[in-house]
Amino acid sequence: MKSFPYRSDAGPPIRGRLQLPQPDHRHQIGNGFMRRLSLAITVGTLAVSAAMSTAYAAPAPCEESLKALRAAEATAKLNDADKNKVSELETKGIERCNADDDKRADDFFAQAMKVMGK
Repeated sequence: MKSFPYRSDAGPPIRGRLQLPQPDHRHQIGNGFMRRLSLAITVGTLAVSAAMSTAYAAPAPCEESLKALRAAEATAKLNDADKNKVSELETKGIERCNADDDKRADDFFAQAMKVMGK
């Protein structure tokens, strides 16, 4: 015959049967810790995914500045010294743009626009 565990509130123990100890609730994490932890993880995941989606959705400003610079360069009438200066600034700006340093790339493109008088 199979022996079943004994509960302490079911009466006195029967000799030969297994009596299980009462669970010790002191070792459980309480006060809604798991709920708060899962909420924090969910909020963190949503924040990261929202930041990533806006980073990929927004057009990069240095590319837009480069398009404007090239359009202005096509219509501008420059002497050789100014053409070289604009070309040098454009090259530096493209290097910074490729390195994801949009602020410095835009600065180089703005300097090139000033040289062209635009």
